[in-house]
Amino acid sequence: MEFSSLVLCLLSLFVSGCVTHMLKLSECNNYDGKFSKIKYNHRLIGDMLVVIETISLRGCLTKCLYHSVCLTVNYRRDNSTCELLGVAIQVFNPVKNTTLLLAPGWHHYETDYTAKQLGRWCTANKPSCLENERCEDTCGPTRYQCSKGK
Repeated sequence: MEFSSLVLCLLSLFVSGCVTHMLKLSECNNYDGKFSKIKYNHRLIGDMLVVIETISLRGCLTKCLYHSVCLTVNYRRDNSTCELLGVAIQVFNPVKNTTLLLAPGWHHYETDYTAKQLGRWCTANKPSCLENERCEDTCGPTRYQCSKGK
C-alpha cells in the first residue's frame, strides 16, 4: 500500500470515529420553546430585562427560555437585536405598564410560559412535579429537576 493510500485510510477511520462520537453526545439542556404567538411589525414596550445584539432569532428565543423571568421577546432581524422582556401581552400585571407599538422591522414573540416540561427528556417522560413546578432537563444522573415555573 502506498503512503498516500495509508494516510487516506487512517484519516477516513479517524473522521468516521469522530462523527460517530459527535452524534452520540448528550442532548440535555437542549430547550426548544413554542413561540407561536407572533406579532409582526410590533414591539412590546415594558420591563426590558436585557438587550442582546448580533444574535440569531433562535438564540434570542433560547436566551428567553434560560432566563428566570423572561416571558416574551422583541426581535429585529435586520440588525439581529434581541430584547428579553419580563412582561407579556396575555398576562395582566397591574404593576407593570406595557404598550404594544407598531414598529416596522420588529417582531414580538410570546411563548407558552406555562409549559410544564422543558427539554426533550422531560417532554418524552413527563415525570411528576408539583403543580407550581416544571420539569427541566439536566445533565446529571437524575436527567431532570423540578423547579418553580415562571
